[in-house]
Amino acid sequence: MLSTKTEKEKKKSRYYGINYSPALPKEGDLNYELTMRRAIPDTYAVRPDYAEYLLKFRAEVVGHEMLVEDGRLSQTYWQPSPLYPTKEVINQIQMGIAKYGCRHTAIPAIYSEFVNRNTKIDFMEILVHLALGVVFLEDYYGFKFKSAKEVEEIRTKNIQKAKKEGLLWGGIFWNSTMFPVPENFIDTKTGNYTASTPSPGEMYCKMLTELIDLGHEDQLTDLAYYKQKILSERKKQKTEKKAKIKQRNLIDMGFTL
Repeated sequence: MLSTKTEKEKKKSRYYGINYSPALPKEGDLNYELTMRRAIPDTYAVRPDYAEYLLKFRAEVVGHEMLVEDGRLSQTYWQPSPLYPTKEVINQIQMGIAKYGCRHTAIPAIYSEFVNRNTKIDFMEILVHLALGVVFLEDYYGFKFKSAKEVEEIRTKNIQKAKKEGLLWGGIFWNSTMFPVPENFIDTKTGNYTASTPSPGEMYCKMLTELIDLGHEDQLTDLAYYKQKILSERKKQKTEKKAKIKQRNLIDMGFTL
């Protein structure tokens, strides 16, 4: 990190922030739009000696967990871990399954020995289901896996079988002969799973709102009903906000409720 330039060279040279921008994913990738928004570099220049001073000052005042050894910001600290598993994480779990099996009691050992610490242990049991491609793990409790490759082959066969037999549920194989595959959604009026379509409450989420705000309405043609639900939710929130302001004003004037 220490500069090797002379004082004269330091005064003439400049560090340009644009040269240190993170590389952008290719257009169309999942993170392209996000990276464009959060990593567009500013065009600025600073003398190397002053840049060195700033880096040293930051290293002294911030928590060490926020930086890597050379003083740069730690990406893993500032960027939350994704909830969805990568191929690498699934492979790590499959190696763990090959050694320890797939019972719930094996999860701590799999996590501590094989899985990257960026992955939350809270979701490990779900990821074990994904690694084998089945909803119910009991069929594999006594199975002796030879390798991670064999676990992956089993997962592939399970998914293929699920698609062939119409037993794909949540992206994995519904491998129960006792319980039928759920085909209905909860009816908000009765509380029973008898509805043929999901309720607005199951579909409504902040991401859907943001997609509409960004103008991706063409991709949401099948979600017209839920789009209308979002608009009505916003109107309701505005009405409630106005009511609270009016109520507060009345209280300030001396009225009691």
